[in-house]
Amino acid sequence: MHVICKPDGLYNNKGVLYNIEIKKMSEYGYKDFINKGLDDTWGYVSQANFECEAWIQAGKKVEGTIFIVVNGNTGHMAEELLKFDNKYVKDMLLRISEVMKSTKNNFPERYYKPELKSGKEYLPIACSYCDYTQYCWPDFKLIFSKSGSPLYVRA
Repeated sequence: MHVICKPDGLYNNKGVLYNIEIKKMSEYGYKDFINKGLDDTWGYVSQANFECEAWIQAGKKVEGTIFIVVNGNTGHMAEELLKFDNKYVKDMLLRISEVMKSTKNNFPERYYKPELKSGKEYLPIACSYCDYTQYCWPDFKLIFSKSGSPLYVRA
């Protein structure tokens, strides 16, 4: 499968190539990044690996992604290196293929699982911003938090 994307840049450190990804974050997101490091809550790990795959398909042998995060309130910056994981990309491409071939009655196991909070089942934040949530989880209803963030709760 050919990967098409728009990475932020390519860094050449004495012949070793790295994908560059720059993210502006809220105060909360920045502190979370500083304390916990990079995760895939917002798809950053997936994005980084697929951008590396795109570079490789274009003939650039990248070693990984340098994530540069900027606190939108203070301008403080931090970075983290994420090594390219070819197995992750191959597994995700296989998953995409399975989903594309699926039918309403033959849907593969979902990537994310509901979380129990205060006696109710909620979908993870990544599902709240996905265009396909209603197909994966037809028994969940869209609601909005007090701050206006979308949430899906089991109806």
